[in-house]
Amino acid sequence: MSAGWSARLQRVLVLGVAASMLSVGSGFAQQQPGGTPPPGGAEPGVPPGTQQENPPDTRPGPPFELEAGYALTNVARNIQGIVVGVAADPSGNVYYVTNTCPTVDREAFTGQRTMQDAYNGLSTFGYSQLVRIAPGGSQTVLLNEQQGQLKCSVNGLTYHNGKLYMPVMGQMIEYDVASQASKVILDNLPWGDHYVDRVTFGPDGKGYFGIGTATNAGVVGLDDEGCCWKLADFPDKREILPYNVTLTGQNFSGAGCTVDEKTGEVRAQSAGALVPFGQTTTAGQVIQGQKKANTTVNRFDLSDPEGTFEVFASGFRHPYGIAFGPGGRLFVTNNGPDIRGCRPIGNGVPDDMWEVTQGSWAGWPEVFGGYELDNPGLLRLDLTQPPSIFTRESRPAPAMQPFLRFEPHTNAANIEFSTSDAFGHTGDAFVTQAGSHDPGTSGGPTVNTGKKLVRVNLATKQVSNFYVSNNWGESGTAIHRPLSITFSPDGSKLYVGDLGVLSSTTFGIKPGNAGVWMIAKAAGAPGSPAAATPPQVTGTRADIVDNRDNPQAWGFQPTSINVNVGDTVTWVNMGLNPHSATAVNGAFDTDVFDPGTSQSVTFNTPGTFGYICKPHPWMAGTIVVAGAAAAAPAPAAPAPAAPAPAAPAPAAPAPAAPPAAAAPAAQPAAPAPAQVPRALPRTGDAESPVAGALAIAAAVLLLGGVALRRRRAR
Repeated sequence: MSAGWSARLQRVLVLGVAASMLSVGSGFAQQQPGGTPPPGGAEPGVPPGTQQENPPDTRPGPPFELEAGYALTNVARNIQGIVVGVAADPSGNVYYVTNTCPTVDREAFTGQRTMQDAYNGLSTFGYSQLVRIAPGGSQTVLLNEQQGQLKCSVNGLTYHNGKLYMPVMGQMIEYDVASQASKVILDNLPWGDHYVDRVTFGPDGKGYFGIGTATNAGVVGLDDEGCCWKLADFPDKREILPYNVTLTGQNFSGAGCTVDEKTGEVRAQSAGALVPFGQTTTAGQVIQGQKKANTTVNRFDLSDPEGTFEVFASGFRHPYGIAFGPGGRLFVTNNGPDIRGCRPIGNGVPDDMWEVTQGSWAGWPEVFGGYELDNPGLLRLDLTQPPSIFTRESRPAPAMQPFLRFEPHTNAANIEFSTSDAFGHTGDAFVTQAGSHDPGTSGGPTVNTGKKLVRVNLATKQVSNFYVSNNWGESGTAIHRPLSITFSPDGSKLYVGDLGVLSSTTFGIKPGNAGVWMIAKAAGAPGSPAAATPPQVTGTRADIVDNRDNPQAWGFQPTSINVNVGDTVTWVNMGLNPHSATAVNGAFDTDVFDPGTSQSVTFNTPGTFGYICKPHPWMAGTIVVAGAAAAAPAPAAPAPAAPAPAAPAPAAPAPAAPPAAAAPAAQPAAPAPAQVPRALPRTGDAESPVAGALAIAAAVLLLGGVALRRRRAR
């Protein structure tokens, strides 16, 4: 048997073991055709017993890192709401607008919030406002929700020819700076989990803006109420597409979908795709498209916004940022999906950047980030594949590929292009990455990505860190989570709106931590690059590799390691994403650790230990530990101090940071009662359902693993 085939077979076996263990006795039947509810109330795509991990609010390194030659200056701080938009005018004024109802009920939508209603956020965040900051620093409120001049849920700000444009729930607002008059120029726009997005004006003078999806992946469920909007107050809300589709008849149920995760209350028997909550669908059912739709990039002329409104492109989950680059090319930044709700999508799907042309289709909800549904990156924590919800014949066009993929869950938000040598990097795109919302978006495991402002070279597609927050907690003293962005009209200054601080709850936001910041060139400014210290390596080294474009190639190198009792294995994260090495039987868990760092485990008990990465469970490997008396191969020599480049090389270097200290040596045991791993059910103790089937496990798992591999290869 060749070495290559041996490695492939081992990977198949480990995946088969993991898939089999995850499915024993759990009844993962949340996806049901024809409206039949599944047994139990398990969360779709997530193994029973999966815990919600509390993500960290710091990472190794200085409080923040800024490219050398630039300086960071605060313009406004301690803002109660979320700074969802910043703008600047030729007179030196800076504007910001706040969102103060991250979750929306009927009162928020109609502008009738009260302090007694905790759901819509008034008692926590106060009223939304449009504020002008004069060159001297004084602030003036221009529009105030409290006076009925603004809705609480705003999602962007643009200055254009003496006027400010703000997208709100279902509307686009125009505010004349000189006359102080405001008006609705577009109305009755759909919204939901994601709102109407920031507008940009093209070389043709027309306005272009996105409208995000009402749900995570096409099915209204209780997760939408948990993060975004109250189901009972909007009983008719659903995804609206701009084209007709024929449904597959796939229906869904389970915890976080139709069953309340906290109370166990069954709120609906089943939920179908592209219909209101609690309604079911049948195969062959046709859903009619509409002109004003979710998933779209739209265009209008200021002379007659309603009359000229048209869909320019579609198929985006959340086309958050939009900007015209050199040569009049239109680019959009888009948020990838989450492991939540009725139709969770795996943690390998990227946030992305698209070059958009008229009539193009980005694929949502059948293609994610350019990946079809059978791509390993879409596998959920239980290694199941998300189902299709409408027929392939319904697709309005071939799905295009993104211009560039970012790491999953970075929350790629807004985008702007540098146009002046006074700032530098002329022609490059600057993209805010507000950062992952663990654990609400990852299904439980921490993924901990983003909290950066990155620079994209259009010619090379190289992504470079321009600003990195290493402290996004309440003790952070700089930008916590970059969200909104704009250049000054002369192009010399970059203004950044800070989202602020998230709590450890699913989507909680802590008030009073948002702000507005300015970045500009500063003669002699050293910046604050992280020290390029190599990660610590003890014993045998295993590299963790990933890339931006092919989740199939993510994995552990080598996939199988042989050591003796008492030896140590060190995993070095050479990728772009945080990863873990987590034993399938719960014997050890490095927990998730950042790129450029390492974690070690010492093995004191003989045995064979299959392991995976918690947030990316298709990544699998094996550690074989020989007893002290066995003639096992000698441990591999420690790796050299400087890590070799990962293969394939990532599109951008992993963020350089001081190494994390090696984890305390774990003490793995042979399959026996052990700490239940956070992302997996028990598999090794005597009471486990697996124990009684060990005599037939090898044959079953081999066949299951081969079938799994064949299915994934289609």
